[in-house]
Amino acid sequence: MAGSIAVGTSELERPRLALLPFPTSVGILLGVALCAHLAAMVCALTGSGLAAAVYLVGGQFALSLGLLRLYNGVWVFQDLRLPMVVFLFLYGFSLPAISVLRGTYSPGLTEAALLYGTAFAGFNVVQWWFKQPWRDVPASALAWVRPTFANAALVLLGFIAVVGYAYSKGTRQFLTLDRTQMTWLYTQTWVVSMLLMNGFVMYMFAGWPSMTRNAKRLVVWTVLAYVIFHLGLGNRRDFLAMFLFLVGMLASRRRSVIGFRTMLVAFLAFSGFMLVGIVRQIRSAPWTLYTMTPLTMVTEQNEFVMPIQTATYYMSIDRPFMLGMTYLAAPGAFIPRVLWPEKPIGLSSQFNRDKFGDVIVPGFAYTPITEAYINFSFVGPFIVLSLISLASVFLVRHARDRPLLYFLCFSLVLDFNRGESAGVLYSLVVIGAAFALMRFVSQIQWAPSAFREMWPPPALADGVEGARE
Repeated sequence: MAGSIAVGTSELERPRLALLPFPTSVGILLGVALCAHLAAMVCALTGSGLAAAVYLVGGQFALSLGLLRLYNGVWVFQDLRLPMVVFLFLYGFSLPAISVLRGTYSPGLTEAALLYGTAFAGFNVVQWWFKQPWRDVPASALAWVRPTFANAALVLLGFIAVVGYAYSKGTRQFLTLDRTQMTWLYTQTWVVSMLLMNGFVMYMFAGWPSMTRNAKRLVVWTVLAYVIFHLGLGNRRDFLAMFLFLVGMLASRRRSVIGFRTMLVAFLAFSGFMLVGIVRQIRSAPWTLYTMTPLTMVTEQNEFVMPIQTATYYMSIDRPFMLGMTYLAAPGAFIPRVLWPEKPIGLSSQFNRDKFGDVIVPGFAYTPITEAYINFSFVGPFIVLSLISLASVFLVRHARDRPLLYFLCFSLVLDFNRGESAGVLYSLVVIGAAFALMRFVSQIQWAPSAFREMWPPPALADGVEGARE
């Protein structure tokens, strides 16, 4: 295509090129976005509201991808804006698109899909205004992270404490994919423990290059046991953040670009998580095998179909708007209910109470789109996602100066798209506290004689590493 564009690259990551031809992929994405928006207008004028909303979400998503590819010069997964818009698209597009294909329309779904389209518009306006390119974070930015034996011991003790707590609450079957056990496990203590464990492991991942081979093996075995423990309970979320942290950090250190292998690994990981979801659903409700096929479960009962129904529900009822109170009240999440018995319940629990009464129905995770709507009506998603987009620009711009903060936010991208503001704030603070604790503990250089070869003092470790090189 004709024309050229200056690309903001860095000498440290890629060869500096003054001008690059306008990328063909960007031209295709912009063309798709234009066609989708025209189709949305036609559908809206002909009375096909849901189809119009689906085209709007798809067109705005294509525009997001085109802008990011244009500014970055390549496709990079480690730019948190990319997984952010991908997850936002999946949560806002899946159920409306399935409903259009099947010809089924539920009350409020058209309006809910429209909210996602306007949210994308707010995100894209900010990205277009700032035009911030991504710059990879070199390994040297985290060279100060040097885990010690005390850090590894804290990770191991944390895992033992998690298993012990589950046992004390009555869990006896650990490898059954029986998620019903989470009903009595999901307490405030459990939530804090999961966040702390994620923070501990993230710190070890950040200091990976400074660890000896045997030390890495010890951490790997502990993390593997932790993952198996959660998968055995049918739980997928409580270890996902640490691996997103790892993937983002490794991709940045290696200056990776998205290629066929990246897409294959992502597809296999996605398929594996979907499989776990299907198996645990069949395990908890075997009669579903007689009421729906596995394909139906994948398309209609998956992670990306259920959460939008929170917005759909509130679209179909009369309810006074909160006018920002859910955001102002978010810090109250840190006050224990023991000290504040009248503490309001979370938005997700409130949704369950509003729609199902006292029956707790899992799967309907809250979303930032729903929260924005119940606060500020239809303009809420546009405003909130504009602010989130502005925050993403700040994080990308200062990723090299604040690498732990950046990769922590990167690890919570999925939780952001299926959670409320209080929960995201809570996760950021608790995992940040785990980082601070691990940094303090890393000052303890002592190790038992049996482990001194695995955890040599920093000066000796540098000498051994230099000899290897």
